[in-house]
Amino acid sequence: MNNDTINYKLRNDNKYIENKNMKENKLIKNKQYIYKKLIVFDYDDTILPTSWITVKMKLGLFDMIPKHIRQLFNKLSNVVINTLSLCLTQGKLVIVTNASLEWLINSAKNYIPLVWSFIVHNNIRIVSARDTLVNTFVDPKDWKKVIFHQIINELLSPYLYNTSFICFIYSVGDGNDERNACFFISQLNQYSSCIFKSLKFLPEPTCQKLIAEHELFSYFMNGTNNSPKMWNYNVPESPPFPINFKDRNSVKNL
Repeated sequence: MNNDTINYKLRNDNKYIENKNMKENKLIKNKQYIYKKLIVFDYDDTILPTSWITVKMKLGLFDMIPKHIRQLFNKLSNVVINTLSLCLTQGKLVIVTNASLEWLINSAKNYIPLVWSFIVHNNIRIVSARDTLVNTFVDPKDWKKVIFHQIINELLSPYLYNTSFICFIYSVGDGNDERNACFFISQLNQYSSCIFKSLKFLPEPTCQKLIAEHELFSYFMNGTNNSPKMWNYNVPESPPFPINFKDRNSVKNL
């Protein structure tokens, strides 16, 4: 076989491979996927400004709440309810906290009763990692890794290996525990087809800042690019509000 024949064959082979790849990519691009979304929300300093209440305002659960603080809580309640409501339209919503369930219930009833009523009315699931794992040998910093793993398996397992589905897992919170849990689980082979995104709020926000964060959160969710495929797009690293949204698209981009 002379060089001209070899070169001709190689060109034809390369053209065949290129055409084949183009066809495959076109098929993948045109395929209609079903999106399954799980949104995991933190509680302290994400739904309720716990640090600001206990450290800055020095308010106890049974203290009289000043009128101007109550007005702030009412405004916070409105934006939090809007956030949770929007999340419910997108997929499964679970609140996961490292605090006790008793604290969550009592603090929500006392400071943001409208939010608590909304949670109860919409049957939003709450999981206390502390209550679940405090008597085990699991390190507290790994509590959310364990709980996230359990929740994902429970709610998304029917879709993980089905090529007709794409699963999105979103973690929203102010701390590193949920971000680390999100990153850890994204590295496991069984979740290689999932898209993980971690949205980080400011740590220890004031009530006013937490209100602004939820307003910004709703802005992104209601944005023109978010319609039915909310969060399928990258979120800006430096948004105009004091909030650090960290995108982890399959988290392997980091």
